Amino acid sequence: LYVRAGEAPRVSAGSIQADYSSESDSGEETLVITPSSNPPLRAGTYFVALALFTPNVRVTGTILATVSSTTGSNTVAQPLLPGAAQVFRLAAVNGPSLILDPSFRIAVPQGTSRMRVQVRTRTPNVDVDLFARFSQAPVVTNGSIVADHRSVGDTGEESLDITPQSNPPLRAGTYFFSLGLFTSNIATEGEIIVFLDTAPPPPQSAVTLTSGVPARFTLPATANATLHAGNSGFRIQVPAGAISLTVRLNTATPNADVDLYVRRGADVALNGDEVVADYYSEGATGNEVLVITRTSEPPLDAGVYFIALGNFARNLQVSGSITATVERGATSPPTATTRTISLNNPVQWSIDAVAGPTLFAGSNAFRLDVTNVSKMEVVLNTDQENADVDVYIRYGTPPVIQNGNVVADFRAATASGNERVTIQPGPNSPLRTGTYYIALAVFSPNISTSGTLAVLDQSAPAAAGEKRGRMRKSSVFEKTAWPADPVDADGNQRIKEKRAWTE
Repeated sequence: LYVRAGEAPRVSAGSIQADYSSESDSGEETLVITPSSNPPLRAGTYFVALALFTPNVRVTGTILATVSSTTGSNTVAQPLLPGAAQVFRLAAVNGPSLILDPSFRIAVPQGTSRMRVQVRTRTPNVDVDLFARFSQAPVVTNGSIVADHRSVGDTGEESLDITPQSNPPLRAGTYFFSLGLFTSNIATEGEIIVFLDTAPPPPQSAVTLTSGVPARFTLPATANATLHAGNSGFRIQVPAGAISLTVRLNTATPNADVDLYVRRGADVALNGDEVVADYYSEGATGNEVLVITRTSEPPLDAGVYFIALGNFARNLQVSGSITATVERGATSPPTATTRTISLNNPVQWSIDAVAGPTLFAGSNAFRLDVTNVSKMEVVLNTDQENADVDVYIRYGTPPVIQNGNVVADFRAATASGNERVTIQPGPNSPLRTGTYYIALAVFSPNISTSGTLAVLDQSAPAAAGEKRGRMRKSSVFEKTAWPADPVDADGNQRIKEKRAWTE
């Protein structure tokens, strides 16, 4: 993305002549031009140009230009569209900093019943927090953040769920969002997305599921842990010849703990305090998966399977979706086309030289089956000192390339061949039981590469009888080490070196 005041950007002597530019390896770019920019914002006509670096691909998209008034410094923020992810890039900082550029805003209309805000970072091992404020931007005063709502975990994934019952309550008007960066000396990339619910959730009733089709649900807030079965549960018909039934639970409510129970031939029930079910998935989050096959105990068989949810999030209304997928016929298992890797057992890999950036996924991916793990680390080491090899991880299916970008849940993409990715419980992409696929991408042309790949179990031992939960910030540690002057706009306008190779 290129912008120039007074005349259009153009190419001269192989370089683009423009006043401002945003250059990354994706198709999502943002520029914020203010009176403190170089050159500064001034009245007049600005010309906007796009440069396409991906060959042989027809590209479509949207572009949005917003002019903000100068009635106050806190009105200069990037506008957000409901349901549309906005990519952000944060320059490296020397210490805990409230980022003013970029910041974001959204207009909440009358009748909105819920605003959900999610922040996901693509840079591993960073700590980014989320702050929201009505009518004006969050600020630092006397070393503390002034905001109406905040999400302050230890990772780069944060979320807010603001309703009329929140304190302060959700109201119509403009909300401003700022990010706090707590990891020093690391430039950070990610995305922010806001969902606005304008209609009350539909009443929950018994649902017969269709294979592969998600069904939405809302669980009412209760004072005690509650099993939702019977008219509040689900069911699916498994036909003869089926080889697997996969039941996937995903909740949209942050910090919810919902468990999954399945039983064949009869509804899930309570016997005292014990849940009567054939299969169960009881993690510390609201995202659970059960894969039932002919080798399960008891084995998969034709008939009606009943699905129930156990809500352990006390005094919290929980919404989400549940999907049951039946696989039929004799098909080759994934292990027939992928390499299997197990926890704490490194494997050797080697890749022949490639002409350009190449993602080795599909039959070249590594398959990892995860159970009873609360934290794991994927470590990639490359033997060739100058090689650039990245690692991509995806739950349930191998990473793929779509529109020139790698679709994955986790990634480590530095300019070296040594990468690390830590996966642990989080609000949006938590570590969960099931199958993960790991794919390598080679960016160094004409070099044969080799090395090792390992997945390390870093779970902390849980006390006997204790349910392992999400790690939270100590109440003793308060984030008060804010600098007197937050990061200025110039700190977020550094030119980033662009890779000569595109995916």
